[in-house]
Amino acid sequence: MLKGHSLSYFEGNQYRHDISFLENEIVLQRRGDFSSLTRISHLGNGTSEVSSPYGMRKVGVQLCDYGQEAGRWMVEYKVMDGTDAASHLRLIWEIVYPA
Repeated sequence: MLKGHSLSYFEGNQYRHDISFLENEIVLQRRGDFSSLTRISHLGNGTSEVSSPYGMRKVGVQLCDYGQEAGRWMVEYKVMDGTDAASHLRLIWEIVYPA
C-alpha cells in the first residue's frame, strides 16, 4: 500500500514492511519473528535495532545514497561494526501503478 511518502507491504503472508521517506529521515521497519527498526538521518547517520527470540541488538548505520522518484524508491546504507562496515545494503522498491 502506497500512501504519500510511506509504503507498506507483506513479505509472504507473515512479515510486514513499512518504509517511510520523511522530511529529515528514512525509516525502515520489519515486523515478524525477527523484527527491525532502522532510522537513518538524511545527514548520514542512524541506528538499527534488531529484536529476535535471542534478544535485542542495536547497531549504527551510515547512509550512502537515497532517492525517491515516481515508481522507484532506493536507499543504500552500511551497517557499522565500530568503524568498519559489517554489511553494505542497497534496497530498491519498484512501484507499479495499476493501469
